[in-house]
Amino acid sequence: MAGKIYIAKQSAVVFLESGDRVTLRGGVTRVREGHPLLEGRESMFEEIDVHYDVETARQAPKAEAKPEPKAEPKAEAKAAPAEAKAEAVPAKTASAPRRGPRKT
Repeated sequence: MAGKIYIAKQSAVVFLESGDRVTLRGGVTRVREGHPLLEGRESMFEEIDVHYDVETARQAPKAEAKPEPKAEPKAEAKAAPAEAKAEAVPAKTASAPRRGPRKT
């Protein structure tokens, strides 16, 4: 699959032998070597250099360090959970009003 890659120099509309219409955008449209769009239209394209990111086993990402746990103040830590439990109980609310007539 490796091969040269070409990019369109100018914008144009071209027709392939299969009858398909293709719109080329200058500086945007890329074509691989051997593509039917490139045949007979080499002057409309220029070769680009492709740089692939390749890493070796030694360049593999390192494991992330685990974050250190935060220390809680001792005096407040003992009193806070009891108060938090009392505040965490939700107050009972009235039920939502019914929609439509009641069944008898």
